[in-house]
Amino acid sequence: YATRLGHAGSGVLAPVDPAVMVAAPWDMAPTTEEHRTSMRNGVAGALAGKTPEQIHAAWMAEKVAAGWTYGPVKDPETKQHPCMVTYAELPASQRQKDSLFVSTVRCMAASLGGVVRYPASPGFPAHTRDWSTGANTPDPA
Repeated sequence: YATRLGHAGSGVLAPVDPAVMVAAPWDMAPTTEEHRTSMRNGVAGALAGKTPEQIHAAWMAEKVAAGWTYGPVKDPETKQHPCMVTYAELPASQRQKDSLFVSTVRCMAASLGGVVRYPASPGFPAHTRDWSTGANTPDPA
């Protein structure tokens, strides 16, 4: 369910900004194993405390390994995708979508009593929180 919710959360910005690349609704999205694996890996990355930038880099590495390259339009036939650029080169709307994906996955895990690793952020050290017990464990430096 985290994969479906993360996928749905990614589509929230599409009506506001048409530049946001969003796949079809989950039940209509491509059913390739490559797509499902990519979504699962994104969820695992978010739960493991990876930043949107790190998740994008991992996504891009998966795509490169599968033969994808940069192209101005997403085209599964030619394996081209406009997001095959560094995170810094993504449009702001795509970076916002990636951040929303990470936040959505972490909020769902928290609401279900899961364990979530959070990276360091201004004023907060990196830590792992078990939402079923409320326990916070600082990550080793």
